[in-house]
Amino acid sequence: MRKALKYLGTVAGVLGPFVLYFFLKYPEVNKPSDLKVEATPDRLARGRYLADHVAVCIDCHSERNTALWSAPIVPGTEGRISIG
Repeated sequence: MRKALKYLGTVAGVLGPFVLYFFLKYPEVNKPSDLKVEATPDRLARGRYLADHVAVCIDCHSERNTALWSAPIVPGTEGRISIG
């Protein structure tokens, strides 16, 4: 019984400060504001550039033809999320 209490005290002594830090460091915050952004052609082109070339989102969010060498993206499936 003493060992169990000693172990429990050690765990509480180690985890306690982390839990306390978390609740003091990350208080509740207000809900995010309702931000409206215009979908201008320039912004859409910038988003396409970022998704195609910078973050390469399209690489994973498109179907691929694995029968061909290098598994190219199937035309017309760019940006579709495939689950499974």
